[in-house]
Amino acid sequence: HAGCLGGASVGPLYENDWHPAERLLRQVSEGRSARAKEGVPKSMLLSGMACIRLLWVFALFWALYGSFFGMDFKNNQAAIPTFFGNPTVVDLVAEEFISPSPYFSPHALICPYDRVFLADRYRVFELDRKTSVVTVIPCEINGTIADLTASCNDDTCWPVVLLEGAPAMILDCSTGEQHPLLQATSPAERIAAQASGQLDTIFAAHDGKVVEYRWSPLRRGWAPWWNVADVGSGNLRTLDTLDNGELLIFHSTGLLEALIYGSGERCGAWQVPDEVMGAGCGQDMGESILLLVRKAAKADGGVGEGMRLMRGALPEAKTCQAAARGWLHKSQHLRREKQSKL
Repeated sequence: HAGCLGGASVGPLYENDWHPAERLLRQVSEGRSARAKEGVPKSMLLSGMACIRLLWVFALFWALYGSFFGMDFKNNQAAIPTFFGNPTVVDLVAEEFISPSPYFSPHALICPYDRVFLADRYRVFELDRKTSVVTVIPCEINGTIADLTASCNDDTCWPVVLLEGAPAMILDCSTGEQHPLLQATSPAERIAAQASGQLDTIFAAHDGKVVEYRWSPLRRGWAPWWNVADVGSGNLRTLDTLDNGELLIFHSTGLLEALIYGSGERCGAWQVPDEVMGAGCGQDMGESILLLVRKAAKADGGVGEGMRLMRGALPEAKTCQAAARGWLHKSQHLRREKQSKL
């Protein structure tokens, strides 16, 4: 049909009036439009899934990189800071000792030179290496024991106790005197000190942060000096220091980490049993360790917590010894240079 409206010609008003060719073109056009509309959601879904995969792969590589090298993690330390692969597993052998009681349950251990001191919450003990007998050490403790370290002179060694509570107090068992860790905002969980250092320097852990403290004669306490390490709250089992300048950090995962605290260099990592009862110490200039290890639960349901004293050699410990000697020589050289310029 054709119509006139003001002299203008218009096309067919109804589809039935269309030419067959026009009808075919219209159907083809509508089919393409429908397929295009159906493809939009599918295309968006595929694009979204591709983005998610890309983000997941990126997050995986970011986490792996951060785990090895440290990168914006809460504890600011890598899980394995400078070592690739698994740390060497330490082989342990039992160390004989005669428990003073079936209820004896020590949680702290220190082994300066050829002495071995242990502590439960109330008293300090010593293991006689020749007879394997454990006896009580006289120490006037007014509180409960959080941890244990030691100090020595040319003649003997004696225990030094960290008392629970705030402010953190340190008790010298040889004199009965106790002094605080100054400026500490939280209780200390663990302490360590060089046996030959006369308590001039002490390392203490607060919520997983290991802080170096130095004695202040004017303030009659140990003042904070540096934040040495941060393993995260709840991740630290115990600490120890060696006279060659090594700091041993026992993680709750069983990882034992050694660093040269004068330079901050990490020089070794080993794996120890995760049954360690919060106590361990280094011996033989870091070539071996002594650990308190929890026994399996008693079948008879006894109330005493079973424990064993275990010894293990640290493979490749000489690497740390060499690094410690290198740092000591370097620091002595720098000190002499500084003095010569004065």
